[in-house]
Amino acid sequence: MSSSPSKACFWLILLISSLLISLNLGEENPVASVTVQKIEMLYNQVLKSSIDNCRAALQNLNDTSNAIDKQYFVELDKLVGSQDYYSTAYFVFALIHSSLFNQPSSDQLLLAVLPAEKTSIRQFFSKIRPELLKYFTSTQQVHLELMRNVTRWQNESADSLLLSYLEFPETLQNQAPELRLMDYLKQAKGIVSGIAREFHLA
Repeated sequence: MSSSPSKACFWLILLISSLLISLNLGEENPVASVTVQKIEMLYNQVLKSSIDNCRAALQNLNDTSNAIDKQYFVELDKLVGSQDYYSTAYFVFALIHSSLFNQPSSDQLLLAVLPAEKTSIRQFFSKIRPELLKYFTSTQQVHLELMRNVTRWQNESADSLLLSYLEFPETLQNQAPELRLMDYLKQAKGIVSGIAREFHLA
């Protein structure tokens, strides 16, 4: 009988500990979740504007050497509203920009949209910078390298800016694991790896 109070005390301590952990997670997760949602929204805006710009430019080009054709956009349209839409849009975006690093001369479609693409990506990094600063401040985290890169990318004009954008979801997760964006690489991991390899060999 003497062990009963000890057991009761043990389970009470365990229950309190579990509740405290739950409360801590409850306080932290919503902040991370809100930050992820904001970054995803801004990231998806770049993909959406890129797809729209490429679709419009492709209609005015007769060059058959482009890395992509209209059928990709037709297939993408079938996924509007589904979970796979943005991972597929990411795949199309990566495919379009792959020629920037693995061909002697970029295709006509990419040349037509590249200036606007870079502007859109720079704006993306400019917009997420205060969101990241606010999150890291509220969670008392320091990520100097990440923030230095984001600051540099918002003013970058080199072609490497495209690769920085493509790799950003993985870069962010490596630096701050709780800020995990949707699985953009679901269909395009091989393409992005190839772009990175070609860029580093150039």
